[in-house]
Amino acid sequence: MEIKYVSQVNFDEIDNLSFDYFICAAGYESRCKHSYELCKDKINVKNKICFSFQDRQILSKKENDTFFKQNNFKIIAIQNEQIDWFVFFFQNLFDGITSEEILIFLDYSSMTSIMYGAILKYFNNCDKDYGVQIFFSYTHAKFTAAIKSNPLFFNHPIPLFDPIQSTDQRIALLVGLGYEEDKALGLYEYFQNDSEDLYLFLTQNNKFYNEVVKSNEHILNITNPNNIIRYDLENLSPLINTLDSLVNYLINNNYRVVLAPIGPKIFNMISLVINLYHKNITTYRLSDGNKGNPIEKIADESKYPTILHVNLKSNIYP
Repeated sequence: MEIKYVSQVNFDEIDNLSFDYFICAAGYESRCKHSYELCKDKINVKNKICFSFQDRQILSKKENDTFFKQNNFKIIAIQNEQIDWFVFFFQNLFDGITSEEILIFLDYSSMTSIMYGAILKYFNNCDKDYGVQIFFSYTHAKFTAAIKSNPLFFNHPIPLFDPIQSTDQRIALLVGLGYEEDKALGLYEYFQNDSEDLYLFLTQNNKFYNEVVKSNEHILNITNPNNIIRYDLENLSPLINTLDSLVNYLINNNYRVVLAPIGPKIFNMISLVINLYHKNITTYRLSDGNKGNPIEKIADESKYPTILHVNLKSNIYP
């Protein structure tokens, strides 16, 4: 299959839709329940699946598990971060599909990039003759101050999103800035590339802006001001168009493009979608892993979830 189009949809546009699957994850953040709470009376769902992390039974974890069990979700206990495991899971889940099209609502608010990357990669690689519509939903969190992060546990390309093993090309590093102090600077120093080939994506008009700027002061100061791209976290179309155009330009000028979505998670999702559009792109995964300090993230109920609609169709069958 291949991606036919990507667009943002308003939350009320899903009213009365019938979904074949609702897929989410239960971690320790209380916001993981919010999306289903909002839409359970708005949509019809045939199959409900919840990945339940088993490594951290802390904060809101027990409450979240209870909520999804009470709402008749099939609970899938997970303890690993192997993308192959998730791709295999989705293969078993979807290979028997006989309908012409399936609709999936996937709440990735509490998922890792491995998990939602796996479903994109599965459908992108499969040769089924049905169409797929995936509605990727993200619940915004109330502001919480950043805490000091530990040394990176993961600092490598996401498996299956790294088509290039080695290259003599110049590297263009595109970073989605988060608010963990100097994490982007560490990645820039790791690649040791020219600061003129560094591009920073910075959210604006939101409560996290000042914290992100403060935590990335050094790298912002060494970056060409023309290479600092500001975007609205709730208006995704300009971000998608800008990122796609920039990647096209860099590839056409013989760069190896490295996407490093440190934050926020919406930028990570869009990076993976852009990755599937283009060759010669690497998407890096940066995480504290099990060493990271847990942070409770409470749903910002003043905002509706931001939904990215990805439509895939067969590239073999008419």
